Amino acid sequence: MECDKRLNRRKLIFQIMNKLWLVAVAAVAGAVLAAGIYYAKAIVKQPERYEAKFTIYLTFEEEGAEVNIQYYNSYTWKELVKDDPIMDYVMAHLPEDYSRDEVNRAVEMSTPSDVRVLLGTVTTSDPVRSETIAQAMAGGILHFRDKVDVFTDMELWRMDPARRVLIDAETVRVAVVGGVLGALVALVVLWIYYLTADRIDTTEEFTDRFRIPVIGIYDRNGQPFVPNEEEANRKQLLMEGVTAVIDLDAEAENISVYADPDSTYHCSVYRYDALESRSYDEVRRATAVILAVRASRPNGNAVRHAISQLEIQGIHLTAAILCRGDRRFLKKYYGKRK
Repeated sequence: MECDKRLNRRKLIFQIMNKLWLVAVAAVAGAVLAAGIYYAKAIVKQPERYEAKFTIYLTFEEEGAEVNIQYYNSYTWKELVKDDPIMDYVMAHLPEDYSRDEVNRAVEMSTPSDVRVLLGTVTTSDPVRSETIAQAMAGGILHFRDKVDVFTDMELWRMDPARRVLIDAETVRVAVVGGVLGALVALVVLWIYYLTADRIDTTEEFTDRFRIPVIGIYDRNGQPFVPNEEEANRKQLLMEGVTAVIDLDAEAENISVYADPDSTYHCSVYRYDALESRSYDEVRRATAVILAVRASRPNGNAVRHAISQLEIQGIHLTAAILCRGDRRFLKKYYGKRK
């Protein structure tokens, strides 16, 4: 029993792996939907925002440079620009209608990859105010160089004009969260579907459920998955005479060739949904009866009903064949390389 559970989990994993493209599609859809909703609510319907950016290159004193470089990181600069040595200079160079709180809310400092490169971003609802605060803040940081003995030089590399914010960092974060949620939802849906689907994917599943041996499983091209096993099973299970093949839902052409490729057993094919009294009589006279079933389809209840109906008619199934199996899945499941 424990072995069966392990195999079922293995089957479930490989079935989901075969549908990972659906997970990717769901992730993209979730990201686009989440970003679209956020963009519509936070960007389009909210007041316009404008960003002005500036870049300063820092040159540290050689003595103690390693310690200083580690200390002056993004977090440190975020706090330093709020302190008096820098903020007093900034406020002194701004018009009177600018407040200290407004500047603190507008300014964001970071050292993205190299702590010697300091990036400042100023965001307000007015492009002129954003540019004015950015120029004053850059001046305040350059003035700060004279207050400490850590830097030998600071140079303003770049001062960008204010631009309207169309996609901000929060939009990207929302898109990532939406993508992750979309992928998780897809995985849960696939897990529930495959866990509850009444599918028959392997010969062992069919035999365990219905106590009927399986000659073999054939792919969508009509080729047996394991030819030598299929041939040996056919010779072991079938007897010379007339073999009746009942096509339940195999959806395969020349189905008699599957059960009797060498025309040894004189196969006659009957569609299950077309069986009548005369057909049942013919099937009962056959030396062997084979049920042809479509693999990898939620048809377990239909198979169970067909077997029950055939038993009522006094027809004992000799074996079954599974048609249109998923060769890629079977190779992964059984660990076949060819």
